[in-house]
Amino acid sequence: EGVVLGAHLDHVGLNFLMDKGQMRVHPGADDNASGTAALLEVAEALADQKPKVDLLLLWFTGEENGLLGSRAYCADPLYPHDKTLVMLNMDQIARTDPKEMFLGGVWDSDSWKRLIKKQSKRISSPLKMETDGHKDMYMRSDQWSFAEKKVPAIFFFEGNIEKNKLYHKPGDVAESILTDKVMWIARLFAATAWAVAMEDERP
Repeated sequence: EGVVLGAHLDHVGLNFLMDKGQMRVHPGADDNASGTAALLEVAEALADQKPKVDLLLLWFTGEENGLLGSRAYCADPLYPHDKTLVMLNMDQIARTDPKEMFLGGVWDSDSWKRLIKKQSKRISSPLKMETDGHKDMYMRSDQWSFAEKKVPAIFFFEGNIEKNKLYHKPGDVAESILTDKVMWIARLFAATAWAVAMEDERP
């Protein structure tokens, strides 16, 4: 059995069409350097541990072009989908409301919702966890490739994208991200992985 932990590496580059051909670099500090860097921190935190199930950490490419990396993995997985206990994904965890986050993929699973809220309380997270709506965003990030294969797939996300005025803009730079928010979402992500892989927590 295995647990997949993921984040996507790519961004939109020059975003030529949406940026009307201005050829400006879009750094992607939030989308998704935040999730990518957070996953590296989680990897370091778990590196010396001995989980009861395998942990597979994946940094995907081609997410912005249609979930290409995660779809490629799901077409030829290292672990059969029925042996993958859960896929946890971090994508854009550094902007919007500094006191809130969004957890996707738990609409029809009160048990997963309870498990993750338990971890939030365990780490004393100050972030209010929203779990309703945003299904369109859920289908646009890499956990969706796993959900299509009937793998439980949880989306750790910053929240209402309408509040993010720098989404896919050249101004998405590191200087203005919410570092405390990144830290708390990463901690919750790691605590959830720990509960499943180290403590046999099952929804």
